[in-house]
Amino acid sequence: MFAVAGKFTCITFIIVTIYKHYNQEQLNDQFNTRLHVPDYATYFERWENLSKQTENNHTHFKNVFFGTGPEECLDIFPADKPSSKTMIFIHGGYWHLLDKSLFHFLASSFLKQGVTIAFINYKLAPDYSIDEIVCSCRQAIRWVHDNIIRYNGDKSEIYVLGHSAGGHLASMLYT
Repeated sequence: MFAVAGKFTCITFIIVTIYKHYNQEQLNDQFNTRLHVPDYATYFERWENLSKQTENNHTHFKNVFFGTGPEECLDIFPADKPSSKTMIFIHGGYWHLLDKSLFHFLASSFLKQGVTIAFINYKLAPDYSIDEIVCSCRQAIRWVHDNIIRYNGDKSEIYVLGHSAGGHLASMLYT
């Protein structure tokens, strides 16, 4: 309470709970991992350098279009042997950031195991809704299924993996 010219005024603050005990600002802070990892930029720099090395060391096909939008493309790192298992990687970035090429460094591990890997880009928010983004990812999966044999992949053994928001999108493909 505050005293104003002999009168008491009561100021009420309303904190709206959004999820569990969090208000919107606290919840936003929980989702912003950059606030909790002070040197996060060094990870992106390392991923970028390793991804460039991977591109230099392995055969790959960049920006193979699967959709109608300029962002609907994928990069494919084919395994050496035909009919190899195929991994599809969906990048993260809060559904509105980053690019498939930042994660190319993952290809080396899969290629050593004889797995073809495709990295997809998809439509991004806020220009597109989550439903449209999921549809874009589904379209990429269909394209890979129909075309991966040309890149030494096996359409009967396709697996999907995602990082962060990409993990969410991968799980949405099963609905």
